[in-house]
Amino acid sequence: MTKTKLNTAKKTVDPRIARRRMSVRRHSRRHKHRLLVALLILFVMALMAVVLLFSPMLSLKNIRVIRVVSKSVAVSTEVPVSTAVIKAESGLVLGFPMIDINSAEVSTRLEKLPWIKNAVVEKVWPNTVKILITLAQPVVQIDTQTGWMLVSNSAKVLMRQPVAFSHVVRLLHSTANTTGTALSVDFPNYSPGDYLPASYTQALLAASAVPDSLISDVQWIKPSGGGVLLSLKEGPTVVWLGAGTDLKTKFNDLTTLLEHLNLAGEGWVDLSVPQDLAVGKGPLPAYLTD
Repeated sequence: MTKTKLNTAKKTVDPRIARRRMSVRRHSRRHKHRLLVALLILFVMALMAVVLLFSPMLSLKNIRVIRVVSKSVAVSTEVPVSTAVIKAESGLVLGFPMIDINSAEVSTRLEKLPWIKNAVVEKVWPNTVKILITLAQPVVQIDTQTGWMLVSNSAKVLMRQPVAFSHVVRLLHSTANTTGTALSVDFPNYSPGDYLPASYTQALLAASAVPDSLISDVQWIKPSGGGVLLSLKEGPTVVWLGAGTDLKTKFNDLTTLLEHLNLAGEGWVDLSVPQDLAVGKGPLPAYLTD
């Protein structure tokens, strides 16, 4: 039997095709090499950025505090919110990485302090945190069985002390008897940082609008019948302000009235409608506060 020889010879490849295949392989190798280099560069840059962010170069080195008082009110105590207290209560630590400082958390922490109305915290790169503090405006004081409370125009209790504060309007409980000498109805035991109920909002707005020239003449102020009632130390005794709106006009009217008219003695003034006031003798008519 004759054995058939297998043709094992390789087929001849066209040189042009061979060159094309080699070119494709070289291009693929170069592409993978460039991609690998690019990924390596990105990794190194990211690593350097992380190292830089947590390095002393970008750590907290300065805390700048700016305090703003919207209206100065002379009270018989010193406002206990110094720059040192603000820095301590902020929780910020020098040397701490700037990237890890949460401005919102610092602001919330500071606004829990009784005397701070608003705190805006801003990171100023590379090393500074700026804290803009708006201090609360004390507008009324409240007589309680455990001492006097000082309250801001945002209804926040600022502090307590055994004796009355000076040059601050007295706020009465909404159910307080305003005849005779029994003016006190004990408030709940609010602590500094607590807030009064929303029912006192209009009375606090009115108290904050009392001109400095009239504060010493005001005996008390209280919410009443959906509006605000104010008592002067000298006649006319009672002033009905109505709703806590147009207060600047209402107090201008009251100031003009007291300057130009002799209203000595018990009486009342209705200022609920600006520039259309009414004056009377005797107790305040019940229909005004109903």
